[in-house]
Amino acid sequence: MMVPQMPDTSQPYAISMLDKSKCSDLFMECAPSSKNFESSPQSEHIVTEMANKLQRLPLAAKVLGGVLGATSSSEERRSTMDRISSVDVALHSVQLSYDFLPPQIKECFAYCSLYPKNWKFDRTKLIHFWMAEGFLEPQENPEKRMEDLGSKYFDTLVSLSSFQEHKQGSKTY
Repeated sequence: MMVPQMPDTSQPYAISMLDKSKCSDLFMECAPSSKNFESSPQSEHIVTEMANKLQRLPLAAKVLGGVLGATSSSEERRSTMDRISSVDVALHSVQLSYDFLPPQIKECFAYCSLYPKNWKFDRTKLIHFWMAEGFLEPQENPEKRMEDLGSKYFDTLVSLSSFQEHKQGSKTY
């Protein structure tokens, strides 16, 4: 794969694909509940099959590892895997990570689109903005603090590669 050459830039840089074992390792590392995923009887087959479908692309391995690691049953994993075609796996993996989000988290993520591209968010401030907008309503446990729910939503977005960690002074994303 080549990065396109733009006017007045240096030569294109050739990007090599991951080998299958590294793709599988990255896939498993990015699964938030990878311990549960690994204990599944079909997990080794699923990981091998996914490494083949992912065309050894790091972004696809990272995003889909997060999506599949967050599923609770092998039926959900199989259904998710069946939706992935090997032709457009990179774009499809990003779309799938968005489709996978619960409506409450989609709302928080959509709020972030109000900011310019490459904006650096302060985690705590962003969670407070979500609270002020009324996006953080505890569904299952009304006793849960809104800050904790916001942290959970934020961590979900990070694990699905919707946010990228960027360290600059205090942690920003």
